[in-house]
Amino acid sequence: MRTGAVPQLLGPRGRALGYRVARLETAVFMREAQALYRSLGFRERPVFEGSEAGLSGLDALMLYMELRLSAPPPAAR
Repeated sequence: MRTGAVPQLLGPRGRALGYRVARLETAVFMREAQALYRSLGFRERPVFEGSEAGLSGLDALMLYMELRLSAPPPAAR
């Protein structure tokens, strides 16, 4: 999937399907992935309920992020 397709799927389509937030967890060492998620508008947040890593006791090794879908993602730089 092209990177440009991700905001389209998460934003307009996600909102149309009734989603208000997208959440993810990524390993702390995955810096490139974190940069991609930030460029798409994701922001860091505390561990969220139902997180598999959190339930497994691995939350210290993970970074938790979310994207609010109630507004369009920020414009690309």
